[in-house]
Amino acid sequence: MENLIRKATMLMMGLVGLSSLAAISTFTLTANNLAGLRSLEIRAFGDFAIDPEEKILLTAEGDYLTYTVPLRSQWSIISGEDYGWFIDGCDGQKTCEFQANHVGGDVIIRAEANGFTDDRTIHIRKPAPPKAVQNPFTDEIPTWAGEPIVELKDRNIIRGYDDGRYGAGDKLTRGQLVTIFHRALRNMNLTQNLNCPIEYNDIPRDHYAYDAACTFR
Repeated sequence: MENLIRKATMLMMGLVGLSSLAAISTFTLTANNLAGLRSLEIRAFGDFAIDPEEKILLTAEGDYLTYTVPLRSQWSIISGEDYGWFIDGCDGQKTCEFQANHVGGDVIIRAEANGFTDDRTIHIRKPAPPKAVQNPFTDEIPTWAGEPIVELKDRNIIRGYDDGRYGAGDKLTRGQLVTIFHRALRNMNLTQNLNCPIEYNDIPRDHYAYDAACTFR
């Protein structure tokens, strides 16, 4: 009988101990939750360093000590407005997407929510300088487009004028444009020689754009 009473007493003491521990844990968790928002942090989907003309998705997350949750925030660019912009507006949103332009630099982004703020710096890498090329034409070509121009010239896709000029500032005619497309496709073996009639009055058979116009008719 005494053993039974002793076991029952120990069991009751164990249950009381577990109840006390559960009450303490519940009180601690409730106290932490009642403490409210502790801080606000801007987080990026990826890295805060991006390339020119790249996008970055940002999220404003509130820290409630035991968990974090995205918060609707007011977004603003503190400095570096010349290096990019927000896409579709971000006021009152939990997330914000930033679009970098083609110029490298640092942009400071701020999020504000419930009296808390956080600033983050987005580093936009400087664009690589254009590769120096040997100009195959007698006139100047744009430095930023020098490499593709020379490559297209080497592939016989663009040829310039008979006098050796490239004519970077000249407007393209429809015949010139369709001829460039045709040469590019032919260079990739995506076209075949066609013997087709042309229904256009301004492109006789001996016209330089005859084959190209025939392909795209």
